[in-house]
Amino acid sequence: MLNKPSAIENAFGKFILFFMLLLLTILLWEIELIIVPNNRACSQLCEQNGYNDSIAAESLCTCIKEDKDNKYVLQINMKTGEQVFFKKFDKNNDANKINTADRLRSG
Repeated sequence: MLNKPSAIENAFGKFILFFMLLLLTILLWEIELIIVPNNRACSQLCEQNGYNDSIAAESLCTCIKEDKDNKYVLQINMKTGEQVFFKKFDKNNDANKINTADRLRSG
């Protein structure tokens, strides 16, 4: 038969489990503190520039708006506030693809 763990071993195991769950909770909370403000700031930045949709990724904010014939994509560096990329797509032309040559110079 297996030996039952002592009360001390049982308490230590529960403490380790509690400590690991606490660390995981703190980590998830820290991640949320970083991501949520970034998304809000990106959304506000896009709205200020007349765009109705936004995607935040690290320090880049991608803004998208559409009208009847065209789709516009604007990328802004959130740290500097400068435009990194702008492209106008014709919805009726499937050949439109993002070309890296269309990127604006960053400096």
